[in-house]
Amino acid sequence: MTKLTPEAAPILSADDCLLHKGALAYPGRLALTDCMLSFTPSRTLDRLAGASDLDIEVDQITELSAGGINHNLDIYVGETLHRFSGRGAIRVHNRLLALIAEDDETPPDAAVFRQGE
Repeated sequence: MTKLTPEAAPILSADDCLLHKGALAYPGRLALTDCMLSFTPSRTLDRLAGASDLDIEVDQITELSAGGINHNLDIYVGETLHRFSGRGAIRVHNRLLALIAEDDETPPDAAVFRQGE
């Protein structure tokens, strides 16, 4: 997947959370743009232990759920599960839901008119 720079797409929401891979959880930053959800590990030691940058295209998300005691955010891309946890993950989830709802409301061939233009 293509890594977007902040200049290429404005960040809609970003917060600190954990990315779970097997029995390990890596701290980092989860950031949402209008087309990409990105996780960047925050510690070099975690990168040495196997953590890496993760980019998920928003339109490739097939299922998502959030909640529980640990504030889990589960994102499925096909059969692949990406699990994040922490309050930061829930805050990004809220904006992600709003973004998906915005996309669902506007058919691809619809004309969009703005008041005053």
